[in-house]
Amino acid sequence: MNREGVTAFVDCMVFLLVIMVAIAVTITFTNQSDEQDCDPDDFISSLSKMEVRLSDLTDIEDDTLVYVADVMAFDTANDTDVRTYLEDILGKMYGKHRFVLTYSYLENTVNVGDMEGFHRFECSRGIRISNGGTIYISLRLM
Repeated sequence: MNREGVTAFVDCMVFLLVIMVAIAVTITFTNQSDEQDCDPDDFISSLSKMEVRLSDLTDIEDDTLVYVADVMAFDTANDTDVRTYLEDILGKMYGKHRFVLTYSYLENTVNVGDMEGFHRFECSRGIRISNGGTIYISLRLM
């Protein structure tokens, strides 16, 4: 091997090393779990439009489609599976332990999620439910 071949080989190895470092830095600073798939304000407003079967989230044997916000209002006085349902959705969207969803109806309040401390974003809204009342929902994100 002559001197020009060794130089070309070393040049190629340095180039590959620089590319590998650049890729590693890019992957490190673009963590997929920090990306938000949905704006929190949009998520809260979508709760008034999302429909589920009543029997999927409660003990009531009725396959009628109901809005999630209605089931949340029912959940404030009765224990249902809507808390687990919402925690799974929010955990996939914003990451585990990075949110607290609080909703209240009449005199009862429910918290979903276990984020503690500082939050960087908070969104609150009142949503009309089918019986004419209003459920107040707040979503805080870290």
